[in-house]
Amino acid sequence: MKKTLLLFNTLRYLKFSQVYSRVCKRLQAGLSDPASFKAGPAGKFPGCRWPAAIEILPPGAQINTTEAIRLGSFSFIGENRNIGFPPDWKCPGMTRLWRYNLHYMEWIWALSYEDAKAAVLDWIENHRLAGNAIGWESYPVSLRLMNICGVFFGKFRNNTPADEEFRDRLWESIFLQARWLSANLETHLLGNH
Repeated sequence: MKKTLLLFNTLRYLKFSQVYSRVCKRLQAGLSDPASFKAGPAGKFPGCRWPAAIEILPPGAQINTTEAIRLGSFSFIGENRNIGFPPDWKCPGMTRLWRYNLHYMEWIWALSYEDAKAAVLDWIENHRLAGNAIGWESYPVSLRLMNICGVFFGKFRNNTPADEEFRDRLWESIFLQARWLSANLETHLLGNH
């Protein structure tokens, strides 16, 4: 009886669109395989249209220093862990929120072009789209896309276009992540992401 009452008290405050979205999300999770997701061809890199005069700033305070990151030490939500560099993207034993922060990639703002490039290429290679992959949940994808674009097309806007092999690989990843995100909006949360 308590569970039924709890369910009722939860559902009565939700909008129909949230309930519908939650049901669809559950069904989708059981029927779809993220590894089979096809984003289609990314096409040729379209270039960056941000005016050079716009300075793109890191999001929030940067507590992870260049030296600490290069030594593999990362600090999120008051917990510091040594997970190597490039980091162990799965981070067994760490909380979900801690791993979310790792996958947001806000910390790449502290790195040189080459180190940021190495970290992103390692993520692309070693954290592929898969079910239950923290880095592929909608919120980490949305923040990571902003950080990657800000770093490589803002902070390093002169390096990235000249590094064609990396630029094209990065563009394919950005395209895949954006398509995945658009197919997995968190409509059940209403306006969160």
